[in-house]
Amino acid sequence: MHSNPHLPADLLDTTPGSATRGVFAPPAGWEGSEQDYAALIRDRFDARETQARILFIVKYAAQGPVTCAGPYATMAARIIHRLVKKCGKECYNLVVK
Repeated sequence: MHSNPHLPADLLDTTPGSATRGVFAPPAGWEGSEQDYAALIRDRFDARETQARILFIVKYAAQGPVTCAGPYATMAARIIHRLVKKCGKECYNLVVK
């Protein structure tokens, strides 16, 4: 599976306001705890317009390596891992930087 340049799936930058502006990056200037970050991603998962992007990344992670980078990389990897497990597959392809 190849990532779409408009929707990068193999590198997730969790830096607030990151240039990739991916679904796992909080908005610019955002500050929060890991719990706040988890709530932000949960809200994005509940929103129809961002849920599909999250599920695309989860599907990608179930099939190939995904690197999570930035201040919330560990939490993003945990979230993706949980979602992959809910889909019935283990995900051992997450790299945290």
